[in-house]
Amino acid sequence: MKSTRWIWTGLSVITILLALTGCFSRNDGHKHNDAEIFEFTKSADVMPKFLAQYTDNTQQLYAQVEQHADILKQLDCYCGCMDYDDPHDSLYRCFVRSHSEKGIEWTNHGATCGVCLLELRDTIEGVKQGKSAEQIRMEIDKTYKNG
Repeated sequence: MKSTRWIWTGLSVITILLALTGCFSRNDGHKHNDAEIFEFTKSADVMPKFLAQYTDNTQQLYAQVEQHADILKQLDCYCGCMDYDDPHDSLYRCFVRSHSEKGIEWTNHGATCGVCLLELRDTIEGVKQGKSAEQIRMEIDKTYKNG
C-alpha cells in the first residue's frame, strides 16, 4: 500500500510540474491558454468566481492586482502571452482584461500560469521593499526575460 501511495504522489507531482512548465515555454509553438475565461465584477473588491478553483495563494495575489495596477501596466510578461496573435500589452493584462467606471473584466490567464503569478509576487514584494517601478521592472526583466 505504501508503494502505491508513493507512485500516486510522484505522478501527481510530475503532472503539476508538466502543467507549470508549459508556461515557461516561449516560441516553441506552445499555446498557453486557448480557453481564457473572462468574468466581470462591479469592482476590484469583488473577486471573480473562477478564482474559487485556485489556491489561496493565487486568490491573495489576484486581490492585490488593482492595488499595483500602475506598476503592472509598465511590466512585460515573459510567459509568451505578449507574442499571441492578440498579444497582452503588459503583466496587468494577464489578470485584468479591462477596467472602467462600470467595473473590472478579470481573466483567468494569470491564475493558470506560474510565470505570471511569480512576476506578480515579485512585483508585490518589490513594492513592500520600497523599490521603484523602474527597479522592479529591471528585476523582472533580469529574472524572467530569458527564462
